[in-house]
Amino acid sequence: ELYDSVVWASGGHSAAAGHGNLLHENYPEYMERLAKDVFHSVGLDLIGRNNAMGGMDTVPEVAMCLEAKMGLDADIISWDSGMTEGGHPYKLPLYANRIGGSSHRNRPIFAGIQMCGNEQVRKIQSLKELQEWGLTTLYFPCTTQTAMHDSYPDMSALSGEQAEQVAPYAAYFRCKDMIEDGEPRCKDMKYNTTICPNRFGMASWHPGWKWHANVGHAMALFMVDSLVEALEDLTFAKANKVTGETYDPRKLFEILKGQDDKDYQTFKESALELPTNLYELMPQEPFANKNNEEGYVVDPALKPWILARAPSICHSAFLPSQSRYLGLFDGRLNRGAKTMEETKMEEGITFQALKELLQGENAPPVAHNEDQARPMKLVQDGNLHVNGKNEDGSDCGHPVLYDFKDWMSSTNKDGWTFVKFPNQAELEYYKQPRQDYKPRGFIMMCFLRCDWGKCPAGEINLETFDKLDVRLNGIRVVDKQLVGSDCAFLRHERGLSFDADENGQYELKLRVGLWDNEQPDVLSFVRITTLVVV
Repeated sequence: ELYDSVVWASGGHSAAAGHGNLLHENYPEYMERLAKDVFHSVGLDLIGRNNAMGGMDTVPEVAMCLEAKMGLDADIISWDSGMTEGGHPYKLPLYANRIGGSSHRNRPIFAGIQMCGNEQVRKIQSLKELQEWGLTTLYFPCTTQTAMHDSYPDMSALSGEQAEQVAPYAAYFRCKDMIEDGEPRCKDMKYNTTICPNRFGMASWHPGWKWHANVGHAMALFMVDSLVEALEDLTFAKANKVTGETYDPRKLFEILKGQDDKDYQTFKESALELPTNLYELMPQEPFANKNNEEGYVVDPALKPWILARAPSICHSAFLPSQSRYLGLFDGRLNRGAKTMEETKMEEGITFQALKELLQGENAPPVAHNEDQARPMKLVQDGNLHVNGKNEDGSDCGHPVLYDFKDWMSSTNKDGWTFVKFPNQAELEYYKQPRQDYKPRGFIMMCFLRCDWGKCPAGEINLETFDKLDVRLNGIRVVDKQLVGSDCAFLRHERGLSFDADENGQYELKLRVGLWDNEQPDVLSFVRITTLVVV
């Protein structure tokens, strides 16, 4: 098999996603633009893939869906901890465990970015432990980042003439001891306002384009240095530095591949040592079965290994996501698409258009019976599927965001709806290297997190789960086991494991009840973002 690309897929929160900046002003893309020609010179395509998303955490949804989100071809998967994981020591190692080969089949490297602050030592120690188990890990030292920032000219100490001589990437980045803040003009020059000056996310807590360029330069230097080192090894083919014995490059590849296989096996066989408070993800919930037996803290079937290393297949509406770009979510495969601009994926409809359809004169009839169930609709994240704005508020004609929290919709005006997952395209694409694919039958459903905890009128989610009528392959779902605040494993009367059909698929049927019996005219709806088969 020919390996002709090197892919760095980055994850993180809104700052990592580049909110407030123009579309391509984020550090993975700066890395790609800076180092791409160097990699091209040896026949490799360097890809910097920005897969960060505002308001998202490492676990459970992202960590359980790394192959769908980051891509099967990812060689390095990073996470930016600048705004997440605080006070939850299990999150980063859980995310890294799922990267570590047992869940992601490309055996990617894990890279930590922005691992600073009070928990820096603990996070670095977690990476060192994972490396001892066989997972290759990297991190961007905070001391290095601080030193890089300190090396920028202090614009407050320069005359106007001197300031004009400073290169654009360095000008007005540091004023005294402040980065992208302070006088003269460091705060005002934080964002690029040459086009679309009125943009979503231009907030004080989001870094500007020069900060992203700074991190992107560091990543590019690391990647080029690693490439040069690899080329030197190939040139001299020194497999044994003690004896000086040399090998053909293909022999060297076999030796290195053997070492990688050994590390991978060591990782698979290592004892899973996650922090004991991992089960903070799954708090105690009251549950009564038909015999009125109560009291599940965590179902005994949900071992830490299931969350940390068990293979999974995801059907997820979120963007950015390689499964969306490739068309897999829509039930087809478009191998040529690498970015949102190139894909011909289904974009869905706005929620406003859906409401107008369901509440208008030509609304489709309500599906009162299960056998009349109609497909769930893909709905756009209506607040974000927009371009940037000019000063006067008019559309500037340029998209400024990658990340959209799209969802699968079902409403009380629909009656019964359904979705089949994994669909045929997902099943064939993700199970292809795993001919022994056999799901354990744990099904996780994730709902859209309400912005700042403020849910719109009519929304039904995990807190009001009892207002939903749910069937999974014909089996009634009676309750759920929470995993974090927005996801849950579905439960039937006898446990958590559901049998797949003869094709390894599941059909979820769902009917939404009234949000408020005293307000029957309010549209009741659910916003399902992801369905996971473990």
